[in-house]
Amino acid sequence: MGHSQRGSSRVVAVEECPVHSPHGNRIAFALRDHLQRARISAAGPELEGLVRHLIVRTTFHEREAVAMLVVTRNDKRLRAPIRAFLASAERPEGFFVNIHAEDSSYMVGERTLKIEGAAHVREKTGDIS
Repeated sequence: MGHSQRGSSRVVAVEECPVHSPHGNRIAFALRDHLQRARISAAGPELEGLVRHLIVRTTFHEREAVAMLVVTRNDKRLRAPIRAFLASAERPEGFFVNIHAEDSSYMVGERTLKIEGAAHVREKTGDIS
């Protein structure tokens, strides 16, 4: 798991994302660990593997989170690691899998599967929710 190196498709491994909240990091790296144990491969620039991205959204006070795993195809090998992740303490309130097989600059594809839980997080700022 990592970030794209500027100006290339090379992924630079990270052990913590400085942009994510601590809650977001725990979710992301817990899912990464479950996927690694199941030997689920990253898609890479040629989209030959399975996992493309993970998108995590947490509220400001980290009370709620939803996550979306973006994959190249709906593969049954994802079931066991996702079930294990959703049974763990780091599970988000909502979880989705997005199928994105196209070589494009868009982060997500057109087909999203709701796996479990909430479809969104509720953020509150002042009196506005």
